[in-house]
Amino acid sequence: MSADPRRQWRDLLALGADAIDELGGRVHGVHRAISDLALNAAGLLPNPLVPVVRPLHDGITDGVYQVVRQSSRLLLEAAGRGLQALPARQVPDPQVLWPAPLAAAVSGFVGDHLATRRRSLAPAMALIHQGQPLTLKREALAQAFPAPRRRLVLFVHGLACSESAWTWDSAQGPGYGERLYSHGWQPLYLRYNSGLHIAHNGLRLARLLRRLCAAWPVPVEELLIIGHSMGGLVARVALAREPQLPVRQLICLGSPHRGAPLERLVHRLCGALEQTALGRPWSGLLDRRAAGIKDLRHGTVAERDWRGRDLAHLPAPASPVAEPQGVRYRHLGAQLGGHPAHPLGRLFGDGLVPLSSSLPPRQPPDAAAFCGLHHLQLLNHPQVWAQLAHWLDLPPALATEPLPAPA
Repeated sequence: MSADPRRQWRDLLALGADAIDELGGRVHGVHRAISDLALNAAGLLPNPLVPVVRPLHDGITDGVYQVVRQSSRLLLEAAGRGLQALPARQVPDPQVLWPAPLAAAVSGFVGDHLATRRRSLAPAMALIHQGQPLTLKREALAQAFPAPRRRLVLFVHGLACSESAWTWDSAQGPGYGERLYSHGWQPLYLRYNSGLHIAHNGLRLARLLRRLCAAWPVPVEELLIIGHSMGGLVARVALAREPQLPVRQLICLGSPHRGAPLERLVHRLCGALEQTALGRPWSGLLDRRAAGIKDLRHGTVAERDWRGRDLAHLPAPASPVAEPQGVRYRHLGAQLGGHPAHPLGRLFGDGLVPLSSSLPPRQPPDAAAFCGLHHLQLLNHPQVWAQLAHWLDLPPALATEPLPAPA
């Protein structure tokens, strides 16, 4: 985000005005649809008042909604200009109203809008270490890592999340990064705008990892990538775009390689709502969801599959993204319920992604599935860690070496 809090406040207030304008427009549309139904029904009878009532009603309600929407925008924009006139040191910290978890959640649903119109609010792609973005220059990295390790592990979060998602359930014990640190790996965490196209984020990640490996204080022997949900798809694109990275393994946790049923359901719901006057305003609102979400309909990761197309009618990918030679792909999925035949698990998978999407059609040794876990539990769970440790030839014991405190 921008270092100037005045710009963030301006964009935050403008985002509030956008939300009021959008929601007010949808409510107005529903109001008009209901009144049209009533007036059209009344018009079927010999009623001389209908031609008089309709323009009067429409004129008044249109004016009221317009005044509410425009006055809200003017008020919020005036507040933004007032803050802009203050010295930066006197402006309150916008994190009070816009903390990082909220920014990540909102960017998951309207991140493409933020990137084009409210840029200071959109999460910028960065590698995070001890809560701070890393400067990818050798001197800065040497200062951040006085004893740099030759093996790096990158954690890539999913939709509407941030790097903090990897430690969301501390009751399950240390996170995977802390456990791997005790076995000689240096954990790094990616932060990115998950509302953008998966292909765009994958390309940016490829460039970022190339810069990281070039600037790391010692030669990088291995770069392990662990991606959760959408994060696994972003990592696949990055490896396809930059096959020379020192990556030997990519581990995908609950990644919807063949799409997410929930996004397909929302897509069909939009189509059904579009067929009725009462539903059309809400169809338009749902259709404003971010491009990254729409990519999850079929697990679209290649730009060629959506470039120049109407995202409302996004087809299934024409072909899978290329996978570079020498990289071992591991897939881990889960489903609800205590046994493989449990109806909840068979119907909903882990609550968001079914096993048919997170695992290959024929499960090779590089695939594993667990019963009784939901989608978010894959981020930090002893069973998942035991599988990761098995794949990495590590003892599955808890980490004993704590991460160093921030300098």
